[in-house]
Amino acid sequence: MKNLVVLFLTIFFCPDNIANEPYSSWILSQEGKYFCTKISIHAYKVRFVAPNGEKMSIPVDRVNSFSLNGRQFDKLPLYKNGKSTNKLVFMELICRSKDCSLYRYGHCKIKCIPDKESIHNYFIYKGDNLQMATNCVGLPQACLNYVIKPRYK
Repeated sequence: MKNLVVLFLTIFFCPDNIANEPYSSWILSQEGKYFCTKISIHAYKVRFVAPNGEKMSIPVDRVNSFSLNGRQFDKLPLYKNGKSTNKLVFMELICRSKDCSLYRYGHCKIKCIPDKESIHNYFIYKGDNLQMATNCVGLPQACLNYVIKPRYK
């Protein structure tokens, strides 16, 4: 009887039988979707480590979106003062509701120094079209207008 219990516990707690969680970090590029264990974004390249340990890199302009630590970032056109800058930047997806999405974009006013805090602007997109841009002061009213329930962190 003791041997049977020991055998059962050995099989039950065997490390090979433990299911691995799917990787929460991924990169979606023009070539396809890559799951990764580590991502680092640089000026011209995105470097990442595949689950098998292989180190890879992709040019930033070929990356459409990525997920890191459970947060999704999509490449969208940046608008300043209601006008397009013809520049694509990565914005953090905060939430989606129906056909609208709320994104947060952080930047520095002058130079990004570690001591300086970044400024966050919020954008509501319908597809790739900008519907509204606001700062954190106008965010609650913007969410009410577009029926989006914000989740503050």
